[in-house]
Amino acid sequence: MSLRLRLTLITTVVLAVVLAVFGTGVYVLLDRNLRSRLDATLDQRAGQIVRAMRVSPDVAVIRGLGFTPSNVYIQVVDTNGRIVARSEALGDVELPVDTEVIAVGKGTVKPFVRDISVRGVALRARASALTDQFGDPVGTVLIATPLKDVEDTLARLRSLLALAGVAGIALAAALGWRLARTALRPVEEIGATAQRIGATGDLTQRVSSERSDELGRLAEAFNTMLARLETAQGTLSRSLETQRRFVDDASHELRTPLTIMRGNLELVSRDPNMAPLEREAALRDAIEEAERMTRLVEDLLALARVDAGMAMPDEEVALAPLVRDVAEATRATGGDRIVSVTIGSDDVRVRGSERLLRRLLENLTDNAIKYTDPRGAISVSLVTEGATAILTVADDGLGMSAEELSHVFDRFWRSDSSRERPGSGLGLAIAKAVTEAHDGEIVASSEPGSGTTFTIKLPGSPRPAPTSESRVTVTIGDE
Repeated sequence: MSLRLRLTLITTVVLAVVLAVFGTGVYVLLDRNLRSRLDATLDQRAGQIVRAMRVSPDVAVIRGLGFTPSNVYIQVVDTNGRIVARSEALGDVELPVDTEVIAVGKGTVKPFVRDISVRGVALRARASALTDQFGDPVGTVLIATPLKDVEDTLARLRSLLALAGVAGIALAAALGWRLARTALRPVEEIGATAQRIGATGDLTQRVSSERSDELGRLAEAFNTMLARLETAQGTLSRSLETQRRFVDDASHELRTPLTIMRGNLELVSRDPNMAPLEREAALRDAIEEAERMTRLVEDLLALARVDAGMAMPDEEVALAPLVRDVAEATRATGGDRIVSVTIGSDDVRVRGSERLLRRLLENLTDNAIKYTDPRGAISVSLVTEGATAILTVADDGLGMSAEELSHVFDRFWRSDSSRERPGSGLGLAIAKAVTEAHDGEIVASSEPGSGTTFTIKLPGSPRPAPTSESRVTVTIGDE
């Protein structure tokens, strides 16, 4: 059973109950009112008869009373229950006499009114005590009148109530169906949209939410859920695509050194009489490829740990000594390249992992060495801007175009000009991942032939600087 049908049935049943209660109340009130008026008439007529008979105890006087119409039946019984007089309207019919009627005449039971039936005719009868001029009970006066008018009126009322009830229930069912359809239209739209999404997988669809009631808020909540699902689906799709490319690239990068290693080792194993110099060269190539594969695996592990949301150490890291150490190492591996260091303050500190921050700087300086001429210049600087530590690594090497710059942090991406240079294309991706793990930001700027600059901003907790800031520039290497 649909929700619309259930709501319509509930509305119809509720209205039917209300109409039934209302109709019953009207019917009972009218019945009591009509009977009350009839009882009042009977009481009045009974009083007149009792007063008349006190004046003239001759029962024959009853026949001559002018206030006894044909639809009023009068019967008098003595204290023994014998009928001593009755009105002409009764003819040969007798009103029923029982012990309760007789008891009224004896004064042991109070006068009463009740319904009786004589020859299938419903009557309303009143039993009143008859007393003599001294007040002593001498009998009972029964006065009755037909209930036909009351029954006819109630029958017409029942027909009217039944007709009005049926019409009201039918109208309620029709209006309830229409109102339920109008009220549930947003729910139907949500259901239809959900079915279309299930059939097409298109999460861009939305439901109209112009209403301000609960159903409008339901539509808004449904749209919000769709927006989040759409965002999550996009993120998941991009993640899966990135993962697929990552696996493909990683497989390719690992396959190359393994192929070289296997080829060299097979060459050495097949020719035991190989010249020592050739054997040494083959083994040296295998060792170099093994080292290259080791670095690649370490880079992959580093990325996997950062991507997995590894718990970041909450330690205070002094950046100035770290920058100097990385600059010294860069000078040692950079040959004749000029390495300069600029440190604005020795008290710059951030919270995080010293090991990962060192890896970040080493990757940037290694990248600068690869793409800078043997006698080029590399600069590393550390300054503060408010509570933010700013690290900069710049070189005057090859530089990159705008297109290349847009992919510089992609994993395994390498420009055409860098294919012949060592590396796996993961260094800058690791630098970006480490920066973001420290709630920082890394930006690259470059122009072809003018070098590249990487700027890292990390949230720091700098200590109060001295009154006059010392700015030190150290140049390491040959001028």
